[in-house]
Amino acid sequence: MVEIKHQNEAFSYFSIEDINIRKKIALLLSPFADGYSYSPLYKMGSWNGRVPFYRVSGSTMLVPKGLLFYIEEVFKENDIEYSIEPDCYENISRKEVDNFIDSLGIPFSPYEYQKQCVYDSLVKGRTTNVAATGSGKSLMIYILMRYMLKTDRSVMIIVPNIMLVNQIYSDFKDYGFSEIDDYVQRIGGEHKNKEITKACVITTWQSQYRNDNEFYDRDAIIIDECHGVGVDSQIKEVILPKATKAKFRWGFTGTLPKSDISKLSIFSALGAPNRIINAQGLIEAGLATPVQIKSILLHYKQEDADFVNRQKSYPKEEQFMMQHQKRNEVLVSLIEKISKKGNTLVLYSKIAHGDFLLKLLIKKKTSLEINSFEIIKEIKSISKLDKETKYFIKTPLTESIKKSLSLNGFKMDNFVELDSINVFCVDGSISSSERERIRLLLEEKDDAIILATLKTFSTGINVKKLHSLVLASSTKSEITIGQSIGRIMRLHRSKESVTVYDIVDCMLGKRGKENYFYKHFKERFGEYSEAGYPIDEIALAL
Repeated sequence: MVEIKHQNEAFSYFSIEDINIRKKIALLLSPFADGYSYSPLYKMGSWNGRVPFYRVSGSTMLVPKGLLFYIEEVFKENDIEYSIEPDCYENISRKEVDNFIDSLGIPFSPYEYQKQCVYDSLVKGRTTNVAATGSGKSLMIYILMRYMLKTDRSVMIIVPNIMLVNQIYSDFKDYGFSEIDDYVQRIGGEHKNKEITKACVITTWQSQYRNDNEFYDRDAIIIDECHGVGVDSQIKEVILPKATKAKFRWGFTGTLPKSDISKLSIFSALGAPNRIINAQGLIEAGLATPVQIKSILLHYKQEDADFVNRQKSYPKEEQFMMQHQKRNEVLVSLIEKISKKGNTLVLYSKIAHGDFLLKLLIKKKTSLEINSFEIIKEIKSISKLDKETKYFIKTPLTESIKKSLSLNGFKMDNFVELDSINVFCVDGSISSSERERIRLLLEEKDDAIILATLKTFSTGINVKKLHSLVLASSTKSEITIGQSIGRIMRLHRSKESVTVYDIVDCMLGKRGKENYFYKHFKERFGEYSEAGYPIDEIALAL
């Protein structure tokens, strides 16, 4: 019999003499790296393209504790008797969990799947919980956190960005945690103190990266949106080897990555997948808004298609699309039109593209020529401003700045806040407090346009009053697609359904050669079909 023992809370080990079984396990736990075939080392034959998640010493294998379910599958398939050193997680019944949840005084009743997720997480100890965007992951995290505090355990909650640090803290207060500041500490952004002083810490990966000793001296680690917390490096190279004391580990995500290496990175540090509810499950239960996909197929002139196909480069194709005047004018006309029916989120990849769309949008809304105004994020130095130039400002002016402008002889009419034309910008340069202001303000709007980068807005941000999504840039990532659509699926009294406008750039070259952006669309189409969303296609000639 093979005896599996635990070295610590990160790794387990076992000895097995059968070399063929060792090879099977090694192959299973050494997936190909993403893009391995392009690596010079692979091309030279000095690397096989695989990344191992195990170590071998003689007949002994050391493997991440979270991957033991893979080992068990191999042993069962090969009729190998084995035992696993018992782990003592929570010996608790479902009724006890329900009673604990009732004791928290949450101002509404959690759904059955949320209660089951909490129960599963506690008794299994480590799980990667897969629950669609809009399923109330923050509530599940909250209940687990409160249980850890009640049982005198410390918790680290890791979120993707500082906006979510503040948002999840705000959610916890809304759930009725009146003593939150006695137990919960925030680290990151405006919360500068990195010394951990409280039982629960909400932080970002970036804020704690170099503070790993205190970072992992916790009883429980909870990672929200775990698919994006540095899957291939941060989880595998830091959380896995250094979090040797954290017995409880829970990840939450709406979408698991498809690549084997990304999945193993997550599972190795957090545990096996635990599927809670998917997007269609939420819709069928009346807990999410039905989604309609409208693919806008833009057909370019043949000379444009030939030019792009000659480049044979994704970055050059992307640059061409970002700068294509007609393409972006059509896009802005669509955005302006659909925004009249409800708040519209526009997601793009590069800030330069977003600024170009913003200029065209301002022109559309004000009839000003593009070369007659400038766009700035905020005013920091009045001395650098021109008194004759009209400025559109992404961040609202403070009262002190307004006073200084007036005292220095500037015409206030030359300074236009984007709020005044119902346009809002969210990218990496916008402060977390400004992002939170926009998030809350959208509840009061009916025809707002939000221009945002995929990185800052496709994950985790909770804005319920969104009616349409425009994918202005190309992507083939199933995670980005799922998370982006999840932004608009949340229930709100102002909507019965939502629409995703997928902008598809069709540039077929000679002999039907497809451009990169069109290939990406075909992958997105597969994701839409698999999710069960109805799809319409609309063709437009540029």
